Amino acid sequence: MTFDYLYTGISDIAVEMTACPKTGKTTPTGIIIDGEKFDPTDRFWVSVASRYGISRSMFKYFDPNEVFERISQREANDRLRVCIERNDNGSTRLLAASVPTKPCVTHDEMVAMLTQYNGSNIRYNNGVIESTHEPRIPVSFNVEGMTFDNRFMISTPIDGYGMPNIYLGLSVGSAGTMVSAFSKNFKSTIALGNGADDVTPAIVRALDGFNNDEGYAAVRQRIESAAMSWASIYESSALYKHMIRVHTHKQASGTTFDHQHHMYDWWKKAPRNKLIEQDESFGGSPLLVAYHSMAGDSNHLYGLANLDALSSKKQRGLPVRCSVLDLIIYCSEAATHYVNTTGARILNEYVGGLIASEYDLEGTMSIYENFDSFMLDRAAPVVA
Repeated sequence: MTFDYLYTGISDIAVEMTACPKTGKTTPTGIIIDGEKFDPTDRFWVSVASRYGISRSMFKYFDPNEVFERISQREANDRLRVCIERNDNGSTRLLAASVPTKPCVTHDEMVAMLTQYNGSNIRYNNGVIESTHEPRIPVSFNVEGMTFDNRFMISTPIDGYGMPNIYLGLSVGSAGTMVSAFSKNFKSTIALGNGADDVTPAIVRALDGFNNDEGYAAVRQRIESAAMSWASIYESSALYKHMIRVHTHKQASGTTFDHQHHMYDWWKKAPRNKLIEQDESFGGSPLLVAYHSMAGDSNHLYGLANLDALSSKKQRGLPVRCSVLDLIIYCSEAATHYVNTTGARILNEYVGGLIASEYDLEGTMSIYENFDSFMLDRAAPVVA
């Protein structure tokens, strides 16, 4: 895969429109620049809308060629820098458009820095490179027999749209599972300077000397609290829906569990007769079987055919048979080892949102160590 950075005017961009034979509705299927056709991505449309201060819905009600023509009438001398992704299979995708005077981290620059600083878990998706690194002062701690090591992830756009962001994270055990706190609460942005500045020193400083004691202390506190909190139906159902979405969009890889992972233990404990019965529409996916073995069968437990019949408030007050930490470890293992880059981003954002907010049943395991005790000690029936 290679990347080209081209400079063009908005008036020199032509959009190829194709009509749907059934509905007659036209949609953009190609962008033509200097006689070459490219496949547009969502980042292209979002970045163009952001560049000119318009809503993306503008392209829904007006032909893109008309929009570009109107813009060029007002900004005749305006220039854009566009990033082209060229794949070995011959396909070319048009990534983001940006202002030429804005600093941009190129693909080759970023790869060279990651090679020099031994980046791990390097992933690329849709114009963004993500990599994991060890902070300047490594710190480890133990929770529930698991060793957590401080790490941080850098998410770097290489198409000029957006700034590099640093997210706090943790490495779990020796298998390389990453718990990524993808949330604005644990995010910091790297300032790249002006367009004429060299962007390399700013990223090198982060790779060489990043540390955030207060942030890591907050993440550790949330992990320790997660180990002492029963997961609610609402929290576990949200994860299950994300896993279904990952399977539906074919973002999960062929699954062969490593015995070093907790997910292997959950899958191994699953009743053999349910391996195919559960989630038949997904062929008895091992990932979903491991999930049900971990969280239990909430439908059977509460006598409901569909958990969505419960209100959001009731879902937040009813537990499943695992802790919040179990959800975090399960989701992180899936994101690190068993899904592609797009699916990993979805799951990591779920983990980040979970860690950054108060758990529904915060600290309940310190009162009810056993799940059955939690249910039996309730004054009112679980489900009216």
